[in-house]
Amino acid sequence: MSWLLVLSISIGGAAGALARALAGRWIRTEFPLATLLVNILGSFLLALTYTGLSGRAELLNALIGAGFCGAFTTFSTFILETIILWRSGQYRQAVLYLVSTIALCCLASWLGIHLIN
Repeated sequence: MSWLLVLSISIGGAAGALARALAGRWIRTEFPLATLLVNILGSFLLALTYTGLSGRAELLNALIGAGFCGAFTTFSTFILETIILWRSGQYRQAVLYLVSTIALCCLASWLGIHLIN
């Protein structure tokens, strides 16, 4: 792996992590809406990048895909928040969060792919 590729991923990762942290601070609700929105947007952006830049721009693909989206999307946070909701007795919220995240992220990825093709 070249140093330029590593740098691209690092810069994208720093930007993605910052964007994720800011989203969590700007969107404060009892329901984990910030994480849901970040995962939807990240799924869409990653699919767009995967489809639109496939094999064309390795550095840009690394910057946006592995870097930004890798740090921006929060699947691990999503899982933890689902478990926390469930363990606190908020079963309906946990199921709603789980199902809506999976369904909407699949839809966002599908849209990302089909906007390019």
